[in-house]
Formats: sequence, C-alpha cells, structure tokens
Amino acid sequence: MATGRGFIPYFLIEEVRSRADILEVVSEYVQLKKSGGNFRGLCPFHSEKTPSFNVSQEKQFFHCFGCGASGNAFNFLMKIENIAFPESVRLLASRYGITIPDSVDGNRKEKDEREVLYELNRSAAEFFERQLQHPQTGARARKYIQDRGISQETSKRFLLGFAPDSWDACLSYFQKKGNSLALLEKAGLIKASEAKDKFFDRLRNRIIFPFHDTRGRVVGFGGRLMEDDKNAPKYLNSPETLIYKKGKILYGIYHAAKGIQDAGFAVIVEGYFDFLTAFQNGIENVVANSGTAFTEDQANLIKRHTENVTMIYDADRAGKSASERGFEILLKQGLRAKVAGLPEGEDPDSFLRKHGSEKFKGILKNAKPFIEHLISSALEEEGILDSVERKTFHANKILDFIRKIPSNIEKNEYLNILSERLKISEKALHSDLIKFSGVRVETLPKQIARPKKNGRLALAEQCERGLALLMIQHPEWIKKVREKIALQDFKDPAIHGIASVLFEQDSIGNALDVDKIIELLPTEEQKSIAAALTMEAAEYEDPERVIADFAKGMKKKDIKDRLHEIQKKKSFAAKMLNVDEFSVLKENESALRRDLN
Repeated sequence: MATGRGFIPYFLIEEVRSRADILEVVSEYVQLKKSGGNFRGLCPFHSEKTPSFNVSQEKQFFHCFGCGASGNAFNFLMKIENIAFPESVRLLASRYGITIPDSVDGNRKEKDEREVLYELNRSAAEFFERQLQHPQTGARARKYIQDRGISQETSKRFLLGFAPDSWDACLSYFQKKGNSLALLEKAGLIKASEAKDKFFDRLRNRIIFPFHDTRGRVVGFGGRLMEDDKNAPKYLNSPETLIYKKGKILYGIYHAAKGIQDAGFAVIVEGYFDFLTAFQNGIENVVANSGTAFTEDQANLIKRHTENVTMIYDADRAGKSASERGFEILLKQGLRAKVAGLPEGEDPDSFLRKHGSEKFKGILKNAKPFIEHLISSALEEEGILDSVERKTFHANKILDFIRKIPSNIEKNEYLNILSERLKISEKALHSDLIKFSGVRVETLPKQIARPKKNGRLALAEQCERGLALLMIQHPEWIKKVREKIALQDFKDPAIHGIASVLFEQDSIGNALDVDKIIELLPTEEQKSIAAALTMEAAEYEDPERVIADFAKGMKKKDIKDRLHEIQKKKSFAAKMLNVDEFSVLKENESALRRDLN
C-alpha cells in the first residue's frame, strides 16, 4: 500500500485506540468527578458555569451537552491541542509506549512545519542558556539574575538565558547549522529590516524567559532589558507564530500543573520574576500572565486543573484593573476567584524576598472572594461613609460585578454584605441591580417549568429516541428493530437520519461501534444527538420486549394521526350525504381502532 504524507497504518491506529484510556487522557486537561456511570466536568471547549461535559470510560467516548463537542480520545486531543489526526495518534502512542516508525509517514524528507518550529525554539533556548552561562558574554546577565534572588538551580530549571548585545548572534548560530532564513523568521527568532534586504535578531541584550506549552515544548520567548532604555520596551515577547499565541500561553503552566492540582487552587501573578521567586519559595501552584491581558484561553488552561483561583496582582492601579478584568473572565469560565492583597508598593517578588514564604502563604490563605475584596478596598478610602458621591460611585461599581454572578443566592448574599458595610439600604441596592440589568433577583432561584408538549407527540418522540439509543448502544439488535419498524416510521428528521445509517450499515453486514456511527452521520445535529445517546444509561432485561413496546408506541401515533384524518373525511362525507364513502371510512376506522387496542 502506498503511503502518503502523514499516513499511519490502520493496524497501528487500532493498537493505539485499544490501549488508550479516554478517562486518563481527558483527566490531564479537565477536572472530572464521578457522576453515575460517567464522569463530568466543565467543558474545555466553551464557557460554562455548570458542568455539562461527560466522559464514558466504558464507551471510551466524550460528549458535551452544552456545545455538542464529542468523540473519542483522538478527537479530544485534536480539538484541545489544535492538531491534526496523525499528530493525535502519535501523541497518544508516545503516552502509551507504542512506537510508530518515522517511515510510516511516507519516508518524507521534511518534517511537519510545526515540529520544525518546536525544534528551532528548543535549539534557541539552548543557545540563549549557553550565552547566559558564558564566562564573559553572560556575566552581567548572571549578576542581574542573582541580584534578583534567583538561584542557579531555578535558572536552569526554567531555562533562563541571555540574548547577546549583537544584531546577529542568534542568526549566525542558526545559519551555521544550515537553517533557512524563512523558517527562522516564521519561528519569530529573526526579523527583516525595513528595506527587507537583510535580517537581524529580534531579541538582543535581554534576559530570556522561554515559554513552555502544556506539553513542555518551548513555543516562544519573553525578553527583559536589564536597565531602562527610552528607545526600547522593557519587555519584548516573540511575535505570534504557528505554535505561539500569546493569549493561549501562561508562563509556568507546564511546571505548575501538578502543584495546582495538589493545592486545589491556582495563584495568578503578573511577571516572570513574581513567578520565579514564588516557585523558588515553594509556591508551586503559581502561573504568570506575563504582562499580557488575561484571556479566556488562559482561564481555560487553569480550568483543566482547578476551579479555584487566587489573583495576587500588584497593589497599584494597573494591578487592581488587571484583577477586575481577570475576575470577569474567570467568572465567565465558571471559576471561583479570590484576591490576595499586598501592601502598597509591593509585588509578589519584592514581598517574598523581604518577608519570606510563610508570610506570603499567610496572605494567600487570607485571600478574600473578589466582591468582598472590592468592598474592603472601597472602605479603605478615607471618609467614604460620609460622602454620598463616593459611596454611590463604589456601590455602582460593585453592583456591576454582582450582576455578573450567575447564582441568585450569591447575589443576595453580596447585596446583604454591601448594604451592611457601606450603610446603604438593601432595598435601594436591589432596585438598582434590577434597574440597570433588567434581571430580577429572587431570594431563591425559581424552577423554570418546561413547556408541555402534546402527549401523543411526546410519546412518539420518546419511542423513536429509545429505539435509536438501543441501536447505538447495542448494534446487535438493529436487525430486530428492522423487522418491527420501517425506516419511514421514524418521523423526527434527525432520528430518521441516524436510523437510516444504522439500518444501511447493518444490512451490508458492517460491524458498528460508536466511533464508526458518529463518523458516518452526515449532519452535526445527528452527530450531536447520537453522541448524547451514547452517554445515557441503557440496560435492558428483555430487549425484544422493549423493541416491541417502542414499535407499538410509534405505530399508535401513526394510527391516531390516520384516525384523525378519517374523522375529518367522515364529517365531510356526512355533509355531502355520500353514504357509500361514509361506510368505507367507518369500516377503516373500526379496523384502525382494533389495531390501536
């Protein structure tokens, strides 16, 4: 068999599929809790506050009832890592000790461009690290790092480096290795001059902080000047590339993943040195957003390991604004946020170096839920309780955040606290909350009743869905269903489409499993419904009896529809005094009623 680019033989794919456990795979990205026969957690593919993401270890399948994402371990990795199918197979194979020789990729001479960029970045990290350790070239940078309290062990662990004060040190290094200018530019390591006639190093005379993705691969770099320069920014990051998207990376997430899971919460700081000093002092559940605005993708990275976050930004105005933006994003992603306050003028790096890890841990322990932190911060303003204007300003600001909390119970609790602490009528706060949001806050959330459907239609839908569920989970019973039910008896378009595929595959003798069924379905709606059905509990003591009951329920609906049509025709025949037609219709009606009973 000829092999094309990215081809992996079917028998190897099946070996990986049979060895991989989807629960183990998904658990590396999503916090899952046992729920009946499945496992449930917050979906990593869309924003949600109530878990709707389900994993079935028995069926080796996942499905989100919120966004409809579904599939097997390969599909999950493809979606969450943004990789192609062959790469997902290789990734799983490496995790389970299965060797896939390079030769199966069609003996290609060039590797996938992503892999080339990963290799270039790894090699660049090694180059920058060697420059830092060079006796002369890196002397000043080493002293700077040492003066910031970072040990040599920590420096090596996080691959800290130094970009020499040269226009082409990195460029020359890679050119000697035979790397093309085009690839170096795609990796973000070099930049073309304005005239486009030559290239130069993007990072120069800077301390280098490599960025690692969740798999530990170097995807980009952050560079920091050692002294202020009016003509250059203090911090400069790699440009966005095929493998580096700044809003999708958190500095330290690869190293902190286990610490976050062990501690049960993540600590978010702002800068590289905040992170390094905290980690060096035993705070191993810490990550940094490194000067970029906090994003939903970054919140999702944290959500893979915990639902609890403590923000500890600088105590200045910019830090407060960052914590406010961060809270909104964390809340949207279904995470619980606290704020740990530092003394004025301090950041985590400076505080830890002055006071040590125990006092820092005490600050983390005393972190307040974000809304309580806002209230406490407002009360620190001198004379606020005596100023109607300032009191109103802070109350409205805090109400803006309370509105975004999904739980009505929490809303009411915070309204009580705000009323008590700022000495404002709870009724007035409640009124403003409703006035500006258009949402009524109840003491307890009301049960929302589902609209009732016509009983006959509900029964038919239930029977069709029940048969589809039985056939998907027990393909060996499809033949029995085909004996009792014709394809045209499935009236719901989506269920009809699912039944059509199942009937066809069974008729030609194809073995069916969940993956195969989902793959064959033509529409996203059908795929989503089928995936949802795979996650439902379905045990049948007597499948033949179940099939007969469902078939009877579907036929009852059909018979009742036909009876309704006959009654209309009988009425018309009576008006027209058409005795013969009336008699025939009456006989048909009697026969259908016998079938109905």
